[in-house]
Amino acid sequence: MKRIIIKSIVLILLVFLAPLRASVDYSECITDIYFGNGVWNTYTQAKDGENELRKRLILKGIIQENEIMNEGESAVGKRYAFKVAYNWHGMYRTDPTHDEKFKQFFDLAETYVQMKEAGQVDNSSLFRFLEWFLIDAGYPEEFRQKLKAYVSLATVTHLSNVMEMVADYQQYSFDKGHRVLLVSHSQGNLWANDMVKAFKPWQREYFRNVGVAVPSDHMEAIGRYVTLTCDKVMMAIPGHLPPNQECYGVEELSGHEFIRSYMRNDNSEHEIFRDSEFYLKILGALDSQWQTDQEIDKGTCDYRITVKHRFDPALEIGEKVYPFAPNQKLYQVNGEYVKATCGGTDFTDDWAEKKENECWMINNSSKEKIVKKAECAFEVAVNNGEYTCYNENIFFTYVHTTNYGDYTFHVHYDDVNTSWTACRHCTQGWTNSYGDRLEIGNGAGGSWIHQAINFYVHIAE
Repeated sequence: MKRIIIKSIVLILLVFLAPLRASVDYSECITDIYFGNGVWNTYTQAKDGENELRKRLILKGIIQENEIMNEGESAVGKRYAFKVAYNWHGMYRTDPTHDEKFKQFFDLAETYVQMKEAGQVDNSSLFRFLEWFLIDAGYPEEFRQKLKAYVSLATVTHLSNVMEMVADYQQYSFDKGHRVLLVSHSQGNLWANDMVKAFKPWQREYFRNVGVAVPSDHMEAIGRYVTLTCDKVMMAIPGHLPPNQECYGVEELSGHEFIRSYMRNDNSEHEIFRDSEFYLKILGALDSQWQTDQEIDKGTCDYRITVKHRFDPALEIGEKVYPFAPNQKLYQVNGEYVKATCGGTDFTDDWAEKKENECWMINNSSKEKIVKKAECAFEVAVNNGEYTCYNENIFFTYVHTTNYGDYTFHVHYDDVNTSWTACRHCTQGWTNSYGDRLEIGNGAGGSWIHQAINFYVHIAE
């Protein structure tokens, strides 16, 4: 037990105190789809649940096979990855000398410890249920005598398991820029609640949960749930969220199994994948976690930016980024970081119909480009705004509208009425009293004609 406590403390320090650096294969375009297993599941059974999710998401056309990043593959051009959030339980990681009855009981004790810590059950109801279960299942008297000791051990291993799972989410998803959809079954929903409580606030924003057969009285994450009315396991649990789907086509007696009950029931299956599709769209549309920090060589073909994390200053990139669309997602293409709409797998400085001021183009659906600043014949700024580049003749009108000595000049350009205009590199019709920049407004010490005057601006020679 001492070893477990020390391990838990180390995991807490790793999760919350260690400085972070973005993964080598970083991509904000990917959503990780996790399956969270329930009690008495081997890892193989948990993988079966993950594979069932994957198969049906593809069959329903919610995701495409070629969008999935399989283990060992590059993230370039991918949108989804499948994983297991395996809660390893006392059943499979405790002393191997214990028999199967002990391991099954330990799993169950751990479930009720989680509900007790959440305030859903108290000690009296916990021990009443466990004693009933032990007697009904034919456990010998020695197990009942050791009941409190088992619950105490489950309390400690529960903490270690939670922190291990939180560390895995951080290492394999959040540190890689991925968003997360968790489809959790049975006790997996209790683990989901425990983990979300341990997440950083910003991580919760990039996490969604679809609960199946939910034994808890609430969902800690943003999410929806499905519980069948014929789920006999849920009937035995006090205070759980009410069932919300009728039973049709269930293949196994308990009405509780993920594949043989919830995937075989038309109502529950439809709701699970409707909710999954909804949250996948939401997660994919969430804003980038990264914003522009510095701009380097702006207006040239060497234009790059550095970025900083919007929520966590400890998370760093440490490299220059190609700013195809600085407000879009951060991911990697050709071994370089880019800010662009998702879908890019390559970028180039050579393509058909490339214009003179265009530098780089990424091959996503928007064909976003990095361009250099065009050479202008003259530039006009309105109301202290940025200068607009012009390479053709342009016509302005200004009107003096107030008494002499307190002038405001209204310039009309297209359909914009303004009270301030400046022109750079202009020739005819502008007094070049500020070098290559003329400012009009508030009289500025000049004697202006009290009538409308037309200004015809020529291209500078």
